[in-house]
Amino acid sequence: LGTMLKAYYDYANDYLVRVNIYYKEPFLDVFFDMINTETTRSFICNDVLGTTCGYDVPPSCEDDLLALPLVEGSYNYFDGDSLSCRQVHAVFAQRNVDHCPHVSLEAEVDVNGEFKCATSKQIDPLSMFSPDDIAKLDEFMISHGIDPTVGYLEV
Repeated sequence: LGTMLKAYYDYANDYLVRVNIYYKEPFLDVFFDMINTETTRSFICNDVLGTTCGYDVPPSCEDDLLALPLVEGSYNYFDGDSLSCRQVHAVFAQRNVDHCPHVSLEAEVDVNGEFKCATSKQIDPLSMFSPDDIAKLDEFMISHGIDPTVGYLEV
């Protein structure tokens, strides 16, 4: 798997401000589709929304999740009104209920006054990394037998 990340840390306040992660688009399709299972949807609806978050979960919850797009746009965004966004935030919400609004089937403001898993910010992932970064990642993948247009190797 070819991926790269940049972490931004506030040392003065001992706080991880942001992490930019770059995956090739084909990998995101494969990954989120791989975890798009009945078990995952049940986990989101019953374990997270119902038990952890204490929401009144409609009987149609799993079908409602299945009706959402897996990812959005040409870069396979997973920060908008998509199943993949809820898959990610469900794991966060299990450990920190501040993420519960992000998993909700209805857009809901969180403790920071923000909506997540509602409307994608459509941030071009290439804007978070330099052309040199991308070239080095492509070189790394080629040196490990990974097609850089795909971004991963099935073994």
